[in-house]
This record gives sequence, structure tokens and C-alpha cells, in this order.
Amino acid sequence: MLYIHKRVELIIQVHCTLEHFFRRISYAQPIPSRNQTKCERNRERRTQCAQQTSTMTVSPYVSFETARLFYIIALAVPPSPYRPLFMVPIVLGVLHYYRSALPANPTPFNYTYASTVIAQLFQASGHILIIDVQRELFTKGQKWPAYRLPLEERLKWALNLCFSQRCVGWNNEPTHALPPPPSPSMTRTAYLNQEIRALVRDLVIYDAYIMYAKRIPSSAAGGHSIAEQEIYWRAITVLVIGLGGSIAIGIPHRVYCILCVYFGIYKPQECVPLFGDFRDAYTLQRFWG
Repeated sequence: MLYIHKRVELIIQVHCTLEHFFRRISYAQPIPSRNQTKCERNRERRTQCAQQTSTMTVSPYVSFETARLFYIIALAVPPSPYRPLFMVPIVLGVLHYYRSALPANPTPFNYTYASTVIAQLFQASGHILIIDVQRELFTKGQKWPAYRLPLEERLKWALNLCFSQRCVGWNNEPTHALPPPPSPSMTRTAYLNQEIRALVRDLVIYDAYIMYAKRIPSSAAGGHSIAEQEIYWRAITVLVIGLGGSIAIGIPHRVYCILCVYFGIYKPQECVPLFGDFRDAYTLQRFWG
């Protein structure tokens, strides 16, 4: 009997210790007592789940990548009159990004990412609402329309079209306006070395631009307008803002080309620069391409 009594005491002590431990790690959430009915315990669980669900928020980046996924699916599915319905989740994902990411954290990264988001929205609207992509767009060497390809090949075709920055290698490639591509003799290693050096240079220039932009009064909240500056400082500010904007747009394109060439997705000759040489922009037509 003494042995049994000691075992019972030991079990009670272990039970009390575990109960105290779980009470601490559950952030003071009460453990249901034995006197509670099953309905009361279920009601408490539903209340806790409702509170957790009400506080859950979807990441703006997840919402945009979900919209991009719907865009890829819309490009891959066979031609159908219901294809424009894919624009509904795409628009909702983009709207959620702009309502969540930029007001909460207006950083240069989010501004650059937002530029990519709006460009993807215009691209998706053109491919889904305006043209029948699987009947009108072809890659170089493609013999059959995309809707006649197997599903796996059609998915590759859709991914290539979705992530094609300048439609290089497609029948709608704007050859009259694109900057010249790398020379045919440029190897993969030489291209990567050249672009990585250019990326480091752009990051240094962009960091200097951010430091300058923080110091000018027109960038401050409630600061005076650029038009109130002297003509000399006004011209410098406009040139610096234009240079910073072009670099901010060009950095993601350069990173994208580096990754695509590194993983063998594209050849160096297929990665056309985003901007041409500034020395060629001596007329308005050449400036805009």
C-alpha cells in the first residue's frame, strides 16, 4: 500500500509540473478543466480560432506572386472566352500589394518592386484581354501555335513569355528600338563578370543618390517645391532624380539577366540592356527610343 501511495504522489507531482509548464508556454491560456462540458470547450476553441483568423494578414509579396501565378496559368490554358476572368485575381493581388506594402513601408526597395508590379499588370492585361497569345505569339523556331503544344511545353512557353523582359526571341520583338545586344563572341563568363561589375557600380551610385535625395529640402515632408530653387540647383536636382530613377529601374533588370544567364535560361545575346547609351539621347526621339 505504501508503494502504491508513493506512486500516486509521484504521478500527481508530475501532473502538476506539466500543467504548470504548459500554462506558461501557452501565454496564460487556461487549460480546460474536467468540469467543462464538451460544448463549452468547443465554443472556446472556435472563439480562439476566430480571433487568430481576424488578426491574420496576407503578405503583399505573397498576394502579388499569387497574381503572377494566375497570370502564368492564364497564358498556359487553352484558348477560351473565359480567359479574361483570370484578370480578377490578378487585379485583386496587385491592389492588395499597393494597399499594404507601400503605405506601411515606403522604402526604395518597395518602390522598385512596385514598378515591377504595375508593369506586370499592364503586361498581363495585354496578353489576356487584348490579344490571343497562343495563336498570335511565337518564339523563334516555333512551328506550331502554343495551344497545340503538350501541357509541359505550353507551361514552359508561358513562363518564357511571362518573364521575358523585352520580348527578345519572339515575333513581336521591338528590334527597331532595343539597344544592341552583347556581341556574338561574348562568352557566358565574360558577360557575368561585366554585369556583376556594372551592378556593383549601380548600387554605389544609387546609394549616393539616396544620400543626396535625403539632404535636399524638396524631398522632406512639407519642403518647398523644386521650382522654388535656383535654376542651377534645379537642373542638378532634375538630372540626379532622373539618373536615380533610371538606375532604380535598371538594377532589377540587371539582376534578372545575371540570374538567367548564370542558370542557363538565356544566352548573353538574349539579354538586351534595358537602356541605351546616354550619349545617344541627343534628340527627343532617340531619348525615348
